[in-house]
Amino acid sequence: MFNDVSGQSPRTSPTPLANKFNGAATGNPVTTDLDVFVMPGKFFPDRGQGKKPAGRSGTKKIIIIASIILSLVVALVAGAIFYLTTMVNNARNDDNAALNNSANQNTNQAPTNEAPANSLQNQITNNVNGISNEIPTSTSTTTPGNGDNPPEITQNLDVDNDGLTVDEEALFFTNIARDDSDRDGYKDGQEITNLFNPLVPGQGLENSGLVTRYKNENFSYSVLIPKNWLASPTNTEQSEVMFLTNSETGESIDLKVTPNSSQQSLDTLKINYFAGTDRTENFSLAGLPALRTQTKILLVTDKYIYFWEYNLGESALSHFPAVLEMMLKSFELIKIKELDVQPL
Repeated sequence: MFNDVSGQSPRTSPTPLANKFNGAATGNPVTTDLDVFVMPGKFFPDRGQGKKPAGRSGTKKIIIIASIILSLVVALVAGAIFYLTTMVNNARNDDNAALNNSANQNTNQAPTNEAPANSLQNQITNNVNGISNEIPTSTSTTTPGNGDNPPEITQNLDVDNDGLTVDEEALFFTNIARDDSDRDGYKDGQEITNLFNPLVPGQGLENSGLVTRYKNENFSYSVLIPKNWLASPTNTEQSEVMFLTNSETGESIDLKVTPNSSQQSLDTLKINYFAGTDRTENFSLAGLPALRTQTKILLVTDKYIYFWEYNLGESALSHFPAVLEMMLKSFELIKIKELDVQPL
C-alpha cells in the first residue's frame, strides 16, 4: 500500500542564483551594502520656502511705510492747494467770521422802530438822487503857485467797488470782498453815506454801534463820527474841532465856526473861503444852502459861519471820502436850551 521510496535520493533545495546581493551563490560572503540615490535638496519645495531672508522682509516693510507717508504728504499738499484755491475763487461768496459776529450782534441790538422795507427803499433812492445832484462831478482845477486852491482828491483803493476804501471797510467792519455785506440790495458805501447800517438790513447807522454823535452846544451843532475817531477841539471855546482819523497819514476833517456878526451872506463870503477856486458846487447842508468843493464846504446862518475842510495831511490819497459824506449827511443844527432864570 505504501510506495517504496527507499531507493530514491533525498530532495535537495534549489541552488540560489548568483547576484551581487547573494554571496552564497558565488562562494563570496554576503554583503549588505546598497547603492542608494538621493534627490538633491534644492528640488524639495520645503527647503526653498521654509524661511525667508530677514533682509528682504525688512526692506519691504520700509518701502510700504515710506509709500504711506508719501501718500499722506501728497494728500495734504493737494488738500491745501484746493482749499486756498477755493477760498480765493469764492471770496465774494463767503462771509468772514468777524462780519457774521458783528451782524448777529447788531441784529440783537436792532431797535424796534426800524424803517419798513418800502420806506427804506424810498428813502435811499431819494437820498441817492439828492447826493448825485449835490456832490461835484468834476474836480476843481488849480493854478500853479496858488496855495488857496484845494488839492485834487484821489481816492484810495476800493477793492470791491462798493464806494468804501479799504480803510473804511476796516472802520465799519464790512466785507472787503463783497460790495453788499448784508445782501439787502444796496452797496455798503451807499448805505454809509445815507446813514444806514451796512451790516444789518433796515437799521439806522446811528443805532449800529459803529458811530457816535458828537455835540457842540457852544456852537449849536451835532454830527456823527466813526466810533474810534477822536473829536479834538483846538481851543477852549471849541470853535475849531479836528476830527482825527485812526490813520497814520495824519488826515483829519476839520470844522471851524465863527460868529456871523455882520450878517454876511453865502455869496458874499464865497470869495473869502474859496479864493482862487475855479468852480464851486451848490450843496445842501442841514437843509440849508451851502457851497462846496471836494475838500471844502461852507454853510452860513444868521448866527454862525460853518466851514468844513478835509485835511489830507501827509497823504496823497483820500482814505476816508465816504466818512466825509456821512458826516455832512448827519450834520444837524441844534437849539440850545435856555436856562431858567428866576427873577430876583
